[in-house]
Amino acid sequence: MASKFVKKIFTIMKKSTENLSTLSLSQKIFSGLLILLIGLNLFGFMKEFFSYQKIRRFFPHQFAGYKFLGLQSVLKGEPIIGYYTDKNLDDPKNNKDFSQAQFVLAPIILDVNNMRHRYIILDCSNKDIALEKMNKLNASPVKVSSTGIILVERKP
Repeated sequence: MASKFVKKIFTIMKKSTENLSTLSLSQKIFSGLLILLIGLNLFGFMKEFFSYQKIRRFFPHQFAGYKFLGLQSVLKGEPIIGYYTDKNLDDPKNNKDFSQAQFVLAPIILDVNNMRHRYIILDCSNKDIALEKMNKLNASPVKVSSTGIILVERKP
C-alpha cells in the first residue's frame, strides 16, 4: 500500500517536472526546492511510519472501557457515583481501567473509594472481596459484568 502511494507521488512529481522548460529561472529554482522539500518530508514520513508499524504489533490499541459499557442506562441522571477498588491505582494497568471507566461513563463523575453514594462500581481483585464489600455497604448488585466489574446500589 505504501509503495503504491510512493509511486503515485513520484509519477506526479515526474509529470510536474516535464513542463519546466517553459518556466523562468526563479520559478525553476522555486519548483526544484519545493520538490526537494516534498521528497525529504516524504522520506522522513515513510521512515517514521515504518518504524511505528514495527513497534505497533507489540503494543496494539488498548481500550479497557468495554468493561463499563452498559452501565450508562442504569446510571442515567446520576451526577456522581462511587468507585471502589482494592487494586493499586498507581499501577498503570489499574489506573487505565479507572480512566477508561471515567471516559465511558462521562459526564458521570467517579468518586474513588467514596462509599457514600447511591451507586458504587466495585472493581475488586476477586469476587470474595467484592461480596465482603457489598455486605459491609448493605448493597445489592444491579449489574455484573463478565470481567468482574459489579455495579451495586446501596439500600437506604
